[in-house]
Amino acid sequence: MLEQIQKKHFSQLPPLNLIWGLEGKRGQRKTIRLASFWPERMEIRLHPFLKDPRIPEYYLKYLLFHELCHAHLMSQGETSESHHHNDEFYRLEKRFESYQKATLWEEEHLSEILSEHQD
Repeated sequence: MLEQIQKKHFSQLPPLNLIWGLEGKRGQRKTIRLASFWPERMEIRLHPFLKDPRIPEYYLKYLLFHELCHAHLMSQGETSESHHHNDEFYRLEKRFESYQKATLWEEEHLSEILSEHQD
């Protein structure tokens, strides 16, 4: 899925790895980070709870696209601080073909599913 999205939208980026796993030590965060881009490792990490069968594929694709937006902006010379969800980031993110559908699903369903996966 990652390769497909990257090839279609961000073909100039080098190959990235997709990792399923938790980020940081337990108890450090009060919220779950669904996905993250790690430039030093050239990887995108997805939280394991996203394997829940109720999570639609288009939402997973949206999360991957979101992280690829971070990777793209960093490849353009922006630092992680300068591009973190600024206007350019949001403009780029809205290019995802299922952006509205994914963000609506997130708004309507994600908190319920997340609450089941909290410790």
